[in-house]
Amino acid sequence: MKFGVALPYLSAREIAELAALAEEHAWDGAFVGDAIWTVDPIVSLTAAAMRTQRIRLGVMVVPVPLRKPWKIASESAALDNLSGGRLTLALATGAVWMGWQGFPDEVTDTKQRAEMLDETIDILTG
Repeated sequence: MKFGVALPYLSAREIAELAALAEEHAWDGAFVGDAIWTVDPIVSLTAAAMRTQRIRLGVMVVPVPLRKPWKIASESAALDNLSGGRLTLALATGAVWMGWQGFPDEVTDTKQRAEMLDETIDILTG
């Protein structure tokens, strides 16, 4: 069994420090959230990758409808390469909630969100 720690919403520098501390204390993974009021999770995890050697790194859930598939693929591949293959990627349709409402690209239709998830998975695995 493996154990990961969910890190709080902090700066990229603080995320990197906490990930290094988690690694020092034998945690198997360090994971960050993805919300509009936080530092971009890929930026935070990139900082963490530079401070760690072994621990797995990941976003708890990437809400695919709020991102472009090619951007998820490009950033994920770069981070996985930089970290030496330590990225754990969790993708989901995400929830439609007030924090994202009003954004021009917000897709609220459940079926369309699921199709976007399928498209992103195809791009990532393709």
